[in-house]
Amino acid sequence: MATTYRSYVLGLLDQDMAFDDHAAGDPPLLLADYRRALVAVLALDPSPLLLVEGTVTPVEAAAFIAGQRAGLDAAVIAIGDGMAPGPARPRATTALPAPPGGHGGGPAGA
Repeated sequence: MATTYRSYVLGLLDQDMAFDDHAAGDPPLLLADYRRALVAVLALDPSPLLLVEGTVTPVEAAAFIAGQRAGLDAAVIAIGDGMAPGPARPRATTALPAPPGGHGGGPAGA
């Protein structure tokens, strides 16, 4: 299922980037679409492990949650790095606090 969604989203992003170069008709994605997608990812929390008495120890359950958290954190960091100005991207005109890692101009509170 995730592979299907990944392919779908990457296809939409490819179409959106192509639209930037050759605009004709309506854009495949609107700014509101990007915002909704980002909010959906940033709002994710780990799912609790469904426990059946005696099959999983508390330590294993904690490791399961920690693994999910690490994956979600990696996604958030990738989004933040993608939004932070870099050598190929111009700096934001409004001064924003530097994201963790000191890459410059990310969103406040990141």
